[in-house]
Amino acid sequence: MVKTGAMGTTGLNTSNFESMSQRLPGTETLNASDRFALLNCRRLPARLDVAQTAAILNCREHDIPILTRAKMLRPLGKPAANAPKYYAASDVVTCAGDREWLDRATRALGTHWKRKNARNGEVDDAVND
Repeated sequence: MVKTGAMGTTGLNTSNFESMSQRLPGTETLNASDRFALLNCRRLPARLDVAQTAAILNCREHDIPILTRAKMLRPLGKPAANAPKYYAASDVVTCAGDREWLDRATRALGTHWKRKNARNGEVDDAVND
């Protein structure tokens, strides 16, 4: 693909998107311009990391492992527990367009945080007694 200046042949400013893909796996945090570049990309990369997946699903990066543990998202391959996870762009886009999946994902996230906050409340109550 031949580029003309900062604009790619797609007419999209790809400088932010290219810098985003050069970061080390597991250290990504998308800033506003990176999110904008990803969401306006004509063709997504085949593999999405956690930050890119979160941007497409409009959730936080720390929600992606929760959805993975709830078997709502499936990483590519069989990564080790401490390995960076990648997700198929086609699966993520399909999930983002499915209202029922979004409803189940929202409920799964709510249940997770409700349980976690309840545990923290029990610990705080025990300390206060």
